[in-house]
Amino acid sequence: MKKGIIALLSVFLLGASSVLMVKVEQLKPILEEEEAIPVYNFNSMVFLFPALREALADFFYMKTCLLTGTGGFEKKERKKEFSSKDWERLVGSLYTIHRLDPYYFDPYYLEAAFISWMVKGNPELIERVNQNLKYGLEFCKDWRIPFFIGFNYFYFLGNKEKGAKYLEIASQMKGAPSYLRLLTSRLYAESGRIDFAIAVIREELKNTQNENLKRKLEKRLKALESMKLLYKAIAVFKSRFGRCPYNLKELIVKGILIKIPEDPFGGKFYLREDCSIWTTSNLRDKN
Repeated sequence: MKKGIIALLSVFLLGASSVLMVKVEQLKPILEEEEAIPVYNFNSMVFLFPALREALADFFYMKTCLLTGTGGFEKKERKKEFSSKDWERLVGSLYTIHRLDPYYFDPYYLEAAFISWMVKGNPELIERVNQNLKYGLEFCKDWRIPFFIGFNYFYFLGNKEKGAKYLEIASQMKGAPSYLRLLTSRLYAESGRIDFAIAVIREELKNTQNENLKRKLEKRLKALESMKLLYKAIAVFKSRFGRCPYNLKELIVKGILIKIPEDPFGGKFYLREDCSIWTTSNLRDKN
C-alpha cells in the first residue's frame, strides 16, 4: 500500500514539475528572430515560485548549457555565432541563476572557464563576468572563484595588481594549490608593488610547513629584496637628476650603486620603459 502511494506521489510530482517548467518557459520575454538568448526576470520567478529557487536555477543552467553548446550530454553545437549583445544577455541570465541559488557552483564555473574566453576581447563583458563571480565569492567558499576573478583581471584585462589581490584571496582558501602563493607575489612584483610582494612572501613563510615550498619562497624573497634595492636606487636617481635612468648601468656610473644585484633565479634585472624593474627569469627557475 505504501509503495503504491509513493508511486502515485512520484507521478504527481513529475507531472507538476513538467507543468512548472512549461509555465517558466512562458515567462520568457518574446525575442526577435536574431536574438538567441532569453533573459529571465528574477523578481517574477521568486514571486511565482518562492519555494523552487534551486530547481529553477538548475533548469536555467541546463538551458544555458544547451544554448552555448556546452551541454556535453548531447554534444549540441551553437546554431550561430553569438553577438556581443547575445553574450551580454547570457551573462545577465547567469546572474539570475546565481541569485536564485548563490551556492550553486557549476554556473560560476561555466561563466569563468568558458564564457570568459568567448568574450575575451570585450573588457566590459569580462568585468561583468567578474562582478557575477564576486557575487558568488560571498556564498561559495571555493578557491577557484577568486582564482578565476584574478585570472580574468591579469590575463584578459591586463590588471596585474587586481589579479594578484584575488589570487592572494584564493591562495588562503582551503584546497588551494601552493603555486598560487608564488604566483601572487610574482604578479605584485610585476605590477611594481614590491612591498606587497615581499609582505605576501614573508607571511607565507610564517605559515607554511612545506620545506620545498619554503625554499622556493625564500629564493623568491631574495630576488624581491634585490628588486626593492634597485627601486630605492632609482628613486635616489630621480631626486638628483629629475628623470628615470636610461638603464641600470647608469646607477653605477652616477655612483648610486656599486654593482647591480644578482637575480637568484639566474636572470638579469633590467629597466622597463615605465621605469619599473623586471628580470629575464620572470622570477622562476629555468627548467
